[in-house]
Amino acid sequence: KESDFEIVTTEAREPGDGEVLVRNIWMSVDPYMRGRMMDRESYVPPFQIGSPLEGGAIGQVVGSKSDKLKVGTYVNHMLGWREFATGPAGGFTPVDPTLGP
Repeated sequence: KESDFEIVTTEAREPGDGEVLVRNIWMSVDPYMRGRMMDRESYVPPFQIGSPLEGGAIGQVVGSKSDKLKVGTYVNHMLGWREFATGPAGGFTPVDPTLGP
């Protein structure tokens, strides 16, 4: 239900040295996420109330201070459900956009 979610607007952090800024295009919804909605022992910790949902995403690099990933590169990452994600270039895996949906 609508009251179970909150949309929060924040500023996207500009990338620092060795980092990239990615605009997400696709966010993954996977079966394992159901188990993370309960506070119980599991191979992965539960989601934290008030924090963005964690999970896989595909996006495009829109800012880069890394020699590893150039602006325009499509990438896979695990920084979760958000419009923009900033992090070390090593945490993003390039993907071929012609193979996607």
